[in-house]
Amino acid sequence: MDRTSMASRAACKAMTDTVLPALLATGDSQAIEQAHLVRDFLGYAADRVDLVDRRNRFHLRAALATAEAVEAQGVLPAGEPVCAAVAEGRRVLADPDADDRAVVAALAALDGALCGLVRRLGTMAPDVRAAVERAVVAGSRPRLAADRSWVAPLGFDPEPATIPDLLGALDGRREDA
Repeated sequence: MDRTSMASRAACKAMTDTVLPALLATGDSQAIEQAHLVRDFLGYAADRVDLVDRRNRFHLRAALATAEAVEAQGVLPAGEPVCAAVAEGRRVLADPDADDRAVVAALAALDGALCGLVRRLGTMAPDVRAAVERAVVAGSRPRLAADRSWVAPLGFDPEPATIPDLLGALDGRREDA
């Protein structure tokens, strides 16, 4: 059993109950500010650690859907690295015993192949370029929505009311579509 979440919460409590009061007594504003950041990060990590595997599988599914949409355009040249990465992504997702390292490796391969394809778009015919661009932009939307949800507690989003629910985003449901 992984106890990272529990340990993070215990460290967060120690920061709140012991470290921060001791620092407040010193009046060291920079140390106090940094201690607050550490405490807040520990709470954020505790809230997210149990979802990391789920997030990685979501991103692999989304990258696979993007690559499959590109493949469906029928514009990829023979031997395109995206095709091999799609096959590996499908294999990993179909394997219920695939660990997170395999998921992350398949995701990196898919993202790398898609990035390589996008970098080569300038050498391709305009209709091919447009088809790939449309598929990649459409495929990025669910990933961006999930990433916005993932970092929402940090408070940097200029439109927090438009952030979708994290679990819904990771399941592929979007309220902002």
